[in-house]
Amino acid sequence: MNEIHEKYKSIAGRLKSHDAARKLIEAELLALQHICPHTNYEEWTDSGWGRMSSNEWYCKDCGLRK
Repeated sequence: MNEIHEKYKSIAGRLKSHDAARKLIEAELLALQHICPHTNYEEWTDSGWGRMSSNEWYCKDCGLRK
């Protein structure tokens, strides 16, 4: 095989490994957000300036946004 193809295989393998690790980390975060009581949160309303207003909600402890 040529050098370009070998590098491609290496990069693709590293990406696959990275994606798997990221999914595990994201699962940990979702589990944490699921059990968090969200007692330390902020809530505010954006007036929208001519567009629909929106309500924002953010838990300072676990990072969950709604």
